[in-house]
Amino acid sequence: MANMLVGSALADWAGPLKDLMDKGSGSEAHVWLHALKRMLRKENPWEGIPLWRTIKIGTGLRTARDFLRALNEADRKIGDWADDLLGVPQFVVATEEGELDLAVMTTKQLTGKIEATYAEICAEIIAFGGQLCPPETGPQLRLQYENQPEGEFLFIAMEAIPSSSDAAPSVFYVGRLANGLYLRSSYSFPGDRWLSHQRWVFVIPRK
Repeated sequence: MANMLVGSALADWAGPLKDLMDKGSGSEAHVWLHALKRMLRKENPWEGIPLWRTIKIGTGLRTARDFLRALNEADRKIGDWADDLLGVPQFVVATEEGELDLAVMTTKQLTGKIEATYAEICAEIIAFGGQLCPPETGPQLRLQYENQPEGEFLFIAMEAIPSSSDAAPSVFYVGRLANGLYLRSSYSFPGDRWLSHQRWVFVIPRK
């Protein structure tokens, strides 16, 4: 009897498993793998990404000097490494004014892991239906996010760009300490590991 029950259960699984394997080898394999991982964590794999805030881009600030002047005038503090990123050719800005809808999620929420590599985090953002941020997101968020709570640090999920000082791949992050609002940057090699509580800003595409 027990063998019959096991055989029946396996038969019930056969069809869905074949369907999952077919989807897992298709063009949207990364989406289905991400959904499966979330389901196994007893999370809803298809719930929408909650909007955190909307910022403007393409605001007329074009060069490193433009951004530095705006940051200084707004009494924002900027780290030396973040300053480096503003001056490299890979730091490009939108030529027309637009808006970005942003979400914030932790490493654990995105990957289900206590630690994850930067490559894993970026892959999960895309599988989740999000997009990596354009380079100007960091400084624009720093200018527009005036009420950031003290002690909060948000990393910008973006295509890492090389620092002008040592060419190491880096990303922006925004934070607030007791003495003010900061724009800084952090090394972000693909294999670098990030902790579960660290929070990532990424783009929610508009339909």
